[in-house]
Amino acid sequence: NTQFNNLLSVPDTEPFIVQSGELQLAQTNFFIEAEDAVFTGTQIGTADTGVDYSNAQAVRLGANGDEVTDSKVFDYDIPSGEATFRARAELNNLDSEVSLQLDGTEIRDLSFGGQSDSISWRFGLGSTAPALSAGSHSFTIELKNYNSGNIEIDCVSFRDDRFSYTEDNTV
Repeated sequence: NTQFNNLLSVPDTEPFIVQSGELQLAQTNFFIEAEDAVFTGTQIGTADTGVDYSNAQAVRLGANGDEVTDSKVFDYDIPSGEATFRARAELNNLDSEVSLQLDGTEIRDLSFGGQSDSISWRFGLGSTAPALSAGSHSFTIELKNYNSGNIEIDCVSFRDDRFSYTEDNTV
């Protein structure tokens, strides 16, 4: 009986849950369309910009304090340095800082000095991310010390970075 219990003992940092009496893989990555999150800024579309956004829509952040934020529930603990989010975004002459936040705390601050770059997956927290206990957690991408330009955020991947994901840049 002890051997059997040892086989069923799963560390809190492993992405498994017991549901309806069965061991199942917990979700390790959440895909969020920026326009479906809470945002300040402007909702834009492929017809407006010619950029091939997923779902043909994105959110343009172009003023101090503009942000995209959302929260998701992780069913297991994520160790320190392993929680991250990445955004599929385009930079248009962006002269601003971009604050990357978890649960309202800034984890990383990026500075752009008039940079333009076509749409691609960018950002991430790297080893600076704190451990996240099982439960609801939020991410925020916010412009601060804004001067000019904008960033167009198509979608965000909020995830446990211990696993591999395909970041397809085509939609």
